[in-house]
Amino acid sequence: MKISFKMKTVASWLVVWLLIAVLTVTIVIQRIWIVRMTNRLGQIMNLSFDGNAIRVSLAANVPLPSVTLTPSYVRETFRYGSPFGEKRTWRQDLREAVRDRAEDLFGSPRGDESMRRMHEGIDLFMPKGTPVYPLAAIGIVTEVVDNISNAVRVPASNSSGNTFDLVDYGRTLRIRYPEGIESVYAHLNSIVVIPGQIVRRTNIVGTVGDTGNAARSGKPPHLHLELRDSAGKSFDPSERLSFDRSDPAFFLKLLSVTK
Repeated sequence: MKISFKMKTVASWLVVWLLIAVLTVTIVIQRIWIVRMTNRLGQIMNLSFDGNAIRVSLAANVPLPSVTLTPSYVRETFRYGSPFGEKRTWRQDLREAVRDRAEDLFGSPRGDESMRRMHEGIDLFMPKGTPVYPLAAIGIVTEVVDNISNAVRVPASNSSGNTFDLVDYGRTLRIRYPEGIESVYAHLNSIVVIPGQIVRRTNIVGTVGDTGNAARSGKPPHLHLELRDSAGKSFDPSERLSFDRSDPAFFLKLLSVTK
């Protein structure tokens, strides 16, 4: 009986020391991991605005929650291309897909004496059924209107002053990109995405068509493309999409904060 009791006591102490050893090793490993992660965080710098100045701070000192955009992320997601896929360029679209530069570009006059408005996009003429893609590496579908008679209120003016006009956009699709810009595709023949869907540059989102007022205008099928800022105001796509090499690395080098 005494031998059995001593063996149980020794076994109990062995278990205790084994647990202590395991805990010690675990603490040492976690400490090493924390030191390594702290060193890695020390290599990450965050830029923010403090009044009119740029504040540079280490990631470990940034209040949570926060989002860090790497130069490679900005370079890929802020660069835009043709709505007709990676095999084409935006400059090629402006050169080959715009039919009448007096009517089809941004800012062209629309309407008559009773109601005047401005063309808020660019009309790109391609064969009916031509696949349409997102403009950037990634985007989120914000609106899908699968209605061939979809009417949109747009700013206009008449003899009484500023007002709104209803314009038949037909099947319409909106996609928001990381920069905050939203693209509007109108007169589509078909739409193959749903609201909230994340889409990549290689995903077909719809096809060129002639729905809405395009069918009554006598014009061939085309894509009506608009760009809108975060406030919903339209601006000239030819101005923004022509810059296809967005890269903050050069600016960061001048700040002397890259390693």
